[in-house]
Amino acid sequence: MAGKRSRSEEPSEDPEHGDTKQSYVPRYTPGKRPRSGTLPKVDYVHPLDPTEELITDLDWTIPKLNLFIAFTLDNLVDAHKTLFKHFIKLPSRKFHPQYYYKIDQPISINEIKSRDYEYNGGETKFLLDCELVYKNCLAYNDPDCLIVKNAKQVVYFIKNEVLKVKNATKNFLVNDDVKTRLISTYETLLNVTDKKMVEILEEDEAVKSEPALIENLDDTLRICQPFLELVDKDEYPEYEEVIRLPSSLNMVKNNLELGYYHKIYDFVTDVNITFQNALIFNDEDTTIYSDASKLMRCFNALIQKRFFPDLETAREKGEITLEYDKIEYKQFVQEEEEEEPILSDDDETNEEYNHIEGLGNGYNRGLMSRDYLLGPSKTNKTADSKADSSESDKPLPLKFNILPVIKKHNIEAKLSPEPYNVIQKIQISSSRSFYEQSIRPLKGMYQNADNNSWFEYIFADGSLSQNSNKYSITLPPKQNSVTFISHLSSPVSEENPATLIANKDRVNPIPVLNGDKFDESKARYDIKLAEGLNTVTFSIKNLESDSVETANFWLSVLP
Repeated sequence: MAGKRSRSEEPSEDPEHGDTKQSYVPRYTPGKRPRSGTLPKVDYVHPLDPTEELITDLDWTIPKLNLFIAFTLDNLVDAHKTLFKHFIKLPSRKFHPQYYYKIDQPISINEIKSRDYEYNGGETKFLLDCELVYKNCLAYNDPDCLIVKNAKQVVYFIKNEVLKVKNATKNFLVNDDVKTRLISTYETLLNVTDKKMVEILEEDEAVKSEPALIENLDDTLRICQPFLELVDKDEYPEYEEVIRLPSSLNMVKNNLELGYYHKIYDFVTDVNITFQNALIFNDEDTTIYSDASKLMRCFNALIQKRFFPDLETAREKGEITLEYDKIEYKQFVQEEEEEEPILSDDDETNEEYNHIEGLGNGYNRGLMSRDYLLGPSKTNKTADSKADSSESDKPLPLKFNILPVIKKHNIEAKLSPEPYNVIQKIQISSSRSFYEQSIRPLKGMYQNADNNSWFEYIFADGSLSQNSNKYSITLPPKQNSVTFISHLSSPVSEENPATLIANKDRVNPIPVLNGDKFDESKARYDIKLAEGLNTVTFSIKNLESDSVETANFWLSVLP
């Protein structure tokens, strides 16, 4: 299988990344790079990928679509300003006058936000307009320049957000049962070969291939191998210039096992990003590009045709409990289920107020992205409507035996919290280095006269367990450097390492001295926090019980 490579590089000899080293690696330059000669024709009608879920599924809508678009695009622009900056506005007529002679339908993020998509088929039209940003950029610029690759990432980022909302009714919270099934789906994807991929895609597309062709396909080589690890920065230094969110399948699995993903489609999005990065960085005629495209289709087929049906069957049997994110449920799911009357009795009796701006006679200002956070509007319902809603709110009877569910709930109610065996104590304090420097300053150094509020929090004596491992702490002002010390019952080793992640970044431990020797049962971490809310997660595997002991802390740093 060919390794990852850009257009300007020759194929590598190694199956994954290549053995031959290039003496010179070209760098991408920012800005527009107009093509020379005749421009290719832009397709305004057909989508880039007619087989993707957002295009093939026709029976889906997004409530308050215009507000959702403005809200989502504003958030993406704020989060990825460098990536979106060339596409927020139309090109300048002063500096790029030829653009408007070569491109028939110019479009930008601001143009999309100003359009009305709240009509039948508006979701598909919105996706086509987003793809038009990339199509215009590809037609006008050299296909291998940085701005074209950025435009493709912009389209993928928008589609990933739309995919989450489209599947809001299936975007359940990730509990232990859901996590187990997601890991099983991941393992299935990891072992996919050419032969198994055809069988999985046939389940999704209902297209049967000839048995003779399937038998001739390879069933030994795992196609996912090049996507397991991150791209080597030394071998491909230009990769970081192009890809904004580097990802790998092993990284996604580690995040899943550590509880990083809150909802199902957080995991699905990261897997898709792994393959989307390969589609952006590599040429269309490379093997790695073809494999990434097929693997992304295969993964989404596994999610839609195997994972969700099995999940729904388990819920109907009472084997698992599925929960929604409450905020997302109110925005997308509950609003679709509630059909409110177009004209209520209050609207009929208050006609004398309808001449006043903003009281029901239409919008008097442009829609703002923050309006999307207001949620569905409420109207006073009649007694009949209240009776109907109370009947509809009654839970549906289970299709299977309810006794296992009752038994499971009774057992869970009697469970007592089991303290951690490996994690004995955790200390979170002011930076030890700053504290020692403050109380024992070096000779000749200026001693700060300000009174610092030093702090130390200790979690011990069974305060950490499977049922009690989440804590929120507000630190004193100007305390953005902390020291984290873990006391363990067994020494840390390469086979059983301890992991500390602060704001998604892994922190390396500092050895702790106990006299003249290093104490391997303790690990010290010096963390630099940002103002606001910070997340710190410490985890280590319990080899005896084959479980992971995790402690989660939310540290709020005041300015």
